[in-house]
Amino acid sequence: MATMGINTARLPIGYWTVGRENCRCENTPFWEHMDKYENQWSYVLKAIDWAAEHNIGILLDFHGAEGSQNGWEHSGDDSQQATFLDDPEHLEHTTQVLEWIAWQIKDKANVVGLELLNEPNPDDHSRIDAWYDSTLVRLRAILGHDYPFYISGSMFDQARIDWVKQQSGFVVLDHHMYPLFDSKYQDKSAQDQVSMMWDEYYGAFDHAASVNLIIQQTDDWLSEWSFLSSTKGIDGLSKIGTGDRALLVPANGQKNFWPDGTSIGVHRNWNSKRNAFESEEPNAVHIWDEGCKVARTFAESGTR
Repeated sequence: MATMGINTARLPIGYWTVGRENCRCENTPFWEHMDKYENQWSYVLKAIDWAAEHNIGILLDFHGAEGSQNGWEHSGDDSQQATFLDDPEHLEHTTQVLEWIAWQIKDKANVVGLELLNEPNPDDHSRIDAWYDSTLVRLRAILGHDYPFYISGSMFDQARIDWVKQQSGFVVLDHHMYPLFDSKYQDKSAQDQVSMMWDEYYGAFDHAASVNLIIQQTDDWLSEWSFLSSTKGIDGLSKIGTGDRALLVPANGQKNFWPDGTSIGVHRNWNSKRNAFESEEPNAVHIWDEGCKVARTFAESGTR
């Protein structure tokens, strides 16, 4: 990664990642399966330290909150029900877990930021804003006022822009683009997609934000859902269910790695994604392959 010029990696974790003693998750579907995650936090620390050895920063991303912040499978719950904001215990437990994480990363110089939630999908922005406000106060008491905190905004989210503009300290808006799910990007070349995204989204962000926003246009765009819309789109991807978990099970052979009722529903076949990407961007697919090699080496190297 470092030899390719990559200087930062975003590392997603969930509330279950911190282990039985710290997850505050006795009343969640993960509790009875926590033995499967007993050593997971040690892998997180190993990833941070390993990255530091290669001068790579880590953005630690809280991807799955208790109750689910969006109801999507990558939050740890594929029920399509986002109940994170509906229960005060979900909110408090999540803040407590983030506080525990803050103490763990406080002296990790290469952790370049902490993302409080990945892609929350609130029905009422005022409710999540109140949680952001109170949680930031508690995290800043540990990490300092100017520590980089990342706030996720899905697509063009004026409410998130306005909230970030009002913040003091180091608060960053994390904006995710998914052209795959927009029909107007279909049958467009990669370069055309980059130009369209700049004209239609980032230009609008630049105008709406006015301050506290740095945008740089790039001619290179490589990401999970980047160019698949230019050929087959999402309909061209094979989908796998619980019968094909072997593609998702880590090297230690935990056959029940995905507990029933959590993150097992419908997953994308990563090999099909790779092949689709290769057909569209043959000169860039080596980056995908190298990433897979890094992941495999990391998984096989054991815990700290």
